[in-house]
Amino acid sequence: MLVRHPDFDGSIHVARGADGHPRATGKTEAHFGYTLSESPAQGVWARWRWHDDVLTVENDRFGFLPVYYAADGEGIRVATSIRELLALGVDRRLDDEALAVFLRLGQYLGEDTPFAAIRTLPPGSRLTWAHGRVTIECHTQTLPHAEGPTPTREAAVRRYGELTQVAVERLLPEADVRMCVPLSAGRDSRHIVYAMVRA
Repeated sequence: MLVRHPDFDGSIHVARGADGHPRATGKTEAHFGYTLSESPAQGVWARWRWHDDVLTVENDRFGFLPVYYAADGEGIRVATSIRELLALGVDRRLDDEALAVFLRLGQYLGEDTPFAAIRTLPPGSRLTWAHGRVTIECHTQTLPHAEGPTPTREAAVRRYGELTQVAVERLLPEADVRMCVPLSAGRDSRHIVYAMVRA
């Protein structure tokens, strides 16, 4: 069984107290993942901060680390897993349309999840909760694309294989370190295993 690393688990729940002011419980400031340079645009990360009655949640441009949220008239809950949100008491009603799409495509579209009340933060976004309102700004920059003619399918497949091989070889541990790659029954894990065997 795969278990999430505790450094990547967390949640925050903001709700109005008896005096009408919002109160936060859980991790009031959290940063998950890694940045690759001084620029926060580089890397795989997600973070949030509760300050002056405002909750700000952000993630990297690709949204690799999932962040889920559920907002209603009482407040907002944010977590790094759907299971944590459900444990915080979020409505468990299923989103039938999202599930129908998942059963046909094998994935959810946009910010959908299996649950109607739970959304995922879009890649490269900043969510702000203040005075009971949620606003989301997407600041994903357009990725650069190579100039020149479009490669053939065969050339693109070959280049994909070459880049995968280089990336895997950069991350291989020392020869005496034991490691494993779980096979997910998709495509990526098989490509990684084949690249490891070749290396």
